[in-house]
Amino acid sequence: MKLSRIEDVEHECSRSGQFRRFGPEGDDRMRTTQSRRLAGSLGALVLLLTVGCATVSPDVERARGAYNEAASDPELASRAAVELYEAQKSLAQAENAWNLLRDESEAQHRSYLTERKIEIARTAAERKLAEAEIARLTEVRRDFLMDARTREADRARTEAQRRAEEAQARAREAREAQLSAEEALREAEAAREKARKLEAELAEVGARATDRGYVLTLGDVLFDLDKADLKPGALRNLYRLVTFMNLYPDRGVLIEGHTDSLGEDSYNVDLSERRAISMQSFLFENGIARDRVNSKGYGEAFPVASNETQSGRQQNRRVEVLILNPGESPESLSAAPH
Repeated sequence: MKLSRIEDVEHECSRSGQFRRFGPEGDDRMRTTQSRRLAGSLGALVLLLTVGCATVSPDVERARGAYNEAASDPELASRAAVELYEAQKSLAQAENAWNLLRDESEAQHRSYLTERKIEIARTAAERKLAEAEIARLTEVRRDFLMDARTREADRARTEAQRRAEEAQARAREAREAQLSAEEALREAEAAREKARKLEAELAEVGARATDRGYVLTLGDVLFDLDKADLKPGALRNLYRLVTFMNLYPDRGVLIEGHTDSLGEDSYNVDLSERRAISMQSFLFENGIARDRVNSKGYGEAFPVASNETQSGRQQNRRVEVLILNPGESPESLSAAPH
């Protein structure tokens, strides 16, 4: 929904005649002229937005510099007008995201898209240049074939063939580069979507972001007083954790048990360890591999509230599940949690 204001700006520009789509018909000169007029209009809009800003985004500045460099190349402007226009639209969206919405994440993303589309424009221009060279050399070759009676014509024909093949190779390379740039765009979008999905699923489990990573905190509702057996009616979050770990098999967890300060230290450490092991065993019983889970009991060593009050002690009686990043081993994280 953050894009709606950017899209509104584009819609108004479209109604006023500043944006027009290029159709498949029409010669290159007309498309180039239309693109430059549109570039002027959109460039003015970007300038007006930029003037009103007290601060600048380094990502937007970098994208703007890349676009200005590309736009100043006459070969690029004439041979990849449509692709360059798409890059200009992405730059305008990045400007709007930063100047109007102050959305740093969206501005970074749109700036990234602008730079990738400029790469696409460059490869498209190189491909068209190679294709034009192919056409020219093919014509040269045809002319020389008409005069095959002399040795010079034969040599020219051979040279034209060689250069045509080289031009074809350059065209293939340019096409492959363009496809690679487009694939990079798709991968960036997919990575963004995967990150959003992960955050939503972690929130569904009940995990919160901390300086140690994502942590799921389960209070003493899982256990009876001085007991380490899981209560059957308090397992909903644990089943959600099992589902999450099945969806992300590259992530492990570290289960940490904690108690309040009542009782002897040795008893509290033993109780916290037994409770952590109970949760560990629950995950094993539900199909989670043993090398993805480790447990540790800290007793009363790391309170999160005062042990002088009943409510504080209740908060300290807890089990925390640290959700590890991909590739991290539970056995490698043996340090204290605070």
